[in-house]
Amino acid sequence: NPSSTVLHHETSTQALTSTFSSTVATTTTRKSSAATTSTTQLKVGNLFGGIFAPQGNNNNGPTTVLDIPTTVLKTGPLKFYMQIFLVGEQNTPVPNAWVLNTNDENDSLDMYYTDGTGMFSIQFRDTYGIQVLRYGQAPSLQYRLQESVLLHSLLDEVTSIAFAEDIDVDKRLIQLKQEDVLEKARETLPARKEQNDDDATKE
Repeated sequence: NPSSTVLHHETSTQALTSTFSSTVATTTTRKSSAATTSTTQLKVGNLFGGIFAPQGNNNNGPTTVLDIPTTVLKTGPLKFYMQIFLVGEQNTPVPNAWVLNTNDENDSLDMYYTDGTGMFSIQFRDTYGIQVLRYGQAPSLQYRLQESVLLHSLLDEVTSIAFAEDIDVDKRLIQLKQEDVLEKARETLPARKEQNDDDATKE
């Protein structure tokens, strides 16, 4: 039957076309995915300077920059508060100087510097306190300077939270083991905040 033959031919052609299109789409998707993954890895490598990539037998771990032991630490709300603070610091001293990453898995806030030589991670531990860890094989001098300036500001924020006079002590987000622990932590930083004109005038 000629009509039946034509119909069968058209059906076979449509099926073949559909199969070919599906194969092309799948191949394109795989290639696109692979390209995206490769591009993403490249960007991460450039941005972070490969500081988290395997480097042979390099076993260098993080360096503890700040250590703030506490008796009370309410991780959830304190981390949220500090996240808001750090978002506002990402463009200091220049636009896009820092990139903030919220690490929910480790209960940390990670700050990456624009030159890719280093980053620091603020670790929140209910049973211990706050630690700031630096990662990077060879952080640049510029990174160290800006890290220090930023951490001085961070200590200012922690101080305002720990000694907030308008909040009852037992309701504060953080209670320190020793009152001078923040000043001792500040003394370990290599750079001090610049004085404003009023402070300079007083001296």
